[in-house]
Amino acid sequence: MVLFSQENEGKSNIPVIDSVMAFSPAYMPVDFAFTDPLFLIPLKYKPVDTMLIDAHHFDPLFSTENLYQSLGISGQAHQAIPFDFEREVGFTYLQLPYPLYFKKQKDLALYKLKTSYTSINYTYGIPTEHIFKATHAQNVKGLNVAFNLTGSMNEGYYAHQKIGNINGDILLHYELPSKIYGIRLSYIYNRFKIEENGGLVDMNDFTNQISANLQGYNMNLYYAGTKINAHDLMLQHYVNLYANSKKNAGKKSFYLGTITHTFQFKQLEVNYTDIQPDSNYYQDRFFLSPDTTNDSLRYYNIINTIQWSSYQPYTELSSKKYFIHFSGGLRHEYTETKPRQYFGNTFTLFAQTHIRLFSIMDIYARLAYTFADYNKNDAQANIKMEWALNRKKEHFVGLNANFYRISPDYLYSYYQGNHNQWDTTYKKQNVLKLSAFWKRGNYKATFNYFLLNNYMLLDSTCTPFAIDEYVNVVQLNLYAPIRIKGFGMDLNGWLQYSDNKLIPVPVFAGKTSVFYIFNLFKHKLQLQIGTDMMYNTTYFANGYFPALHQFYFQQKVKTGNYFFFDAFLNIRVQRINIYFRFGHALAGLMGYNYYTTPDYPMQGRSYSIGINWRFYD
Repeated sequence: MVLFSQENEGKSNIPVIDSVMAFSPAYMPVDFAFTDPLFLIPLKYKPVDTMLIDAHHFDPLFSTENLYQSLGISGQAHQAIPFDFEREVGFTYLQLPYPLYFKKQKDLALYKLKTSYTSINYTYGIPTEHIFKATHAQNVKGLNVAFNLTGSMNEGYYAHQKIGNINGDILLHYELPSKIYGIRLSYIYNRFKIEENGGLVDMNDFTNQISANLQGYNMNLYYAGTKINAHDLMLQHYVNLYANSKKNAGKKSFYLGTITHTFQFKQLEVNYTDIQPDSNYYQDRFFLSPDTTNDSLRYYNIINTIQWSSYQPYTELSSKKYFIHFSGGLRHEYTETKPRQYFGNTFTLFAQTHIRLFSIMDIYARLAYTFADYNKNDAQANIKMEWALNRKKEHFVGLNANFYRISPDYLYSYYQGNHNQWDTTYKKQNVLKLSAFWKRGNYKATFNYFLLNNYMLLDSTCTPFAIDEYVNVVQLNLYAPIRIKGFGMDLNGWLQYSDNKLIPVPVFAGKTSVFYIFNLFKHKLQLQIGTDMMYNTTYFANGYFPALHQFYFQQKVKTGNYFFFDAFLNIRVQRINIYFRFGHALAGLMGYNYYTTPDYPMQGRSYSIGINWRFYD
């Protein structure tokens, strides 16, 4: 029971406001924007998704926008099916195969809100699977705080497949009321604990269903596991410079730019163990210990960056018809690695600009050049031109060019483990990516062309290999979120071609979500029923070697030509979303060749139920 009273004697022009809804609203606008740890970019806020359309996509692997080959369950290694290439500036030890789960500074978001915002999500799946997510954002007297916590545990379907992962991060941002000084502090912790079974010994055993018990299939590894601990701390502070005129002494008159200093400390430890190594699986490569394998990769970075920019950090993108923004600076990175001791100091000069002409044309450009030690003479360049056909309706066409001339990941050049060892030097990788795109709202069509030279990969023996010839890859992508009253369909389709077998891609790969939404009880309740589908043509998908935490080239097993079908039911009541997911509903009806990575079958029929609850107070 709620009792309240109001009175307005008409003596004031201030209206009486019902304050009850301020304590527990069904919805209050909350926007968020991502930042970049190196290149200062204006914030582009977008609203938090409060609809029930994607409620059942509690795992990023399920999202229509994400097309990945995986090891069968969430939380384990995965790799994008559409070919792509992207590297950060500076030293890179290795690319961890968990891009959708491993958080980086660029994944942290600032929130713009009126009160506090909290979102809690819990999912239970059969067999035993638990996923918990929590987000809280609040503005306390000018201090912007955002906190995220994600935990997942999955027992798996096959022997030795269990995972237990935790991600936590916090971001604080404060700016003085005078706007002269601001500071941002953020920290990320990634912890992964994964049992590595190496896949099935014989995939034909599974496709022929020789065992009714999934735990009864022979796996390559029964005692191997990966543990990852990563810390990422960043402190950034900046001073906005102003010139004072004699007429306006003591007042801000002319903006002279912003000087920013960024400190970042990153530490990564990846430990792979196997207490009973199988020599047949490891092929006895550099077998140093017959009883156990304990291969650890460790490194840490200390990064300091100083730069000047012609626009204030952490401000929204300007709506002016004409402007020129510029920033540039110097970045120093100290790196130390183990087990092979590497002590490196790299210096990187970088600059970027954003030019808007005639209110319809935007030009973006970035350039970075690194000198000294392992990354000496590395260079990256990007330029994008975008024409606004209708800025209010977000209707754009554009061209984009990315160029990389960079050293291979350090893992490819130097490694020493129980089963793999090498110490060699490779030429710079050269990667050119040219793109043309059209987008209107959330609709987007993109044409990509890649030209690769000296591209690094692991061959079929899990040994580094450089493609010393030119490789061409062509792609066409269409993403279309169609909405017609209660009917909706999200379509993500890719057409691809590679002229070299060492870069395997399926001719077609696609995902789609089809659904219908009902409004019941005078729009107090929303009900959504639908299906998620995924399909790709056959190709030699890369295999996975857990000891190196990398995917490798293989030409023994083809994957694809299998239709994955999920059904779901979502219910929304004000701030609460409840979802049910029936995964891989057609398992076995089209055969048992359902795997996206050789030797790693996807999970069979699965059942999940979850709840997502938002709070604005």
